Amino acid sequence: MNSRRRYPVLKLNREAGKLAIDWPDGHHSEYSLWNLRAACPCAECNTYRQNPDPLKVAPAPNSQMREMNYVGNYAIQFVWEDGHSFGIYSWDMLRKMCPCSICRGGTESE
Repeated sequence: MNSRRRYPVLKLNREAGKLAIDWPDGHHSEYSLWNLRAACPCAECNTYRQNPDPLKVAPAPNSQMREMNYVGNYAIQFVWEDGHSFGIYSWDMLRKMCPCSICRGGTESE
């Protein structure tokens, strides 16, 4: 039997406003909650990002996270304090969003 972990492990630090993910391949990612909320992949947020109304001031996204829910084996859904919960963040999307220097094309020593 393979004892290797198959799914990411998430650690939420509300006080620091961060979400850490330890990936099954050993990689470690840390995301700001503000950036996660701003990148919400739901249809409503995507529509606003693609067609902003120049006469409206964009609402500041609430980056306080209330809870996280797994969606099958492929994603996580965040519930934000403002009630927004429509975005489904796939593991692939989160990995591509990793802000570390290695994933952004740099080296470990940066």
